Amino acid sequence: MRLIDKPDLYDLLYSDVVEDIAMYIRILRNEKKVLEFGCGTGRITIPLARQGINVEAVDLSESMLTSLERKISIDSTLSKLIVPKLGNMCNYVSNDRYDAIIIPLTSFNYLLSEEEQIGCLQTLERNMTQDGYAIIELSLDRKSVV
Repeated sequence: MRLIDKPDLYDLLYSDVVEDIAMYIRILRNEKKVLEFGCGTGRITIPLARQGINVEAVDLSESMLTSLERKISIDSTLSKLIVPKLGNMCNYVSNDRYDAIIIPLTSFNYLLSEEEQIGCLQTLERNMTQDGYAIIELSLDRKSVV
């Protein structure tokens, strides 16, 4: 069993991981749109959208995206601000360029080969504006969250 294919289990296991949400909201509060890789079921995506930020939410798992789509379908405001997309952070190409791209909660750590990691960094560059920035969370040490 892979956690990536079990959105209900993912939500249960990470329901208490909330410290980083305020950090993302604080850092991204002035952004009009954000690209998020590894969006899962919307742990970060939904709070960002509730702040009025448009989020292109990308995940590799159809079941995670289905769960996210189910959550946002009950709120017309969220469904206008969140665009779920199936994609791989190692080679994704958006129709837009973003000032901010995020990879929350250690999703980058699942890229085990140097080739995947380089591909991801190239994807960030390809989808980012010239003056854009990326936030890649690499630690589960909750004490390190600003």
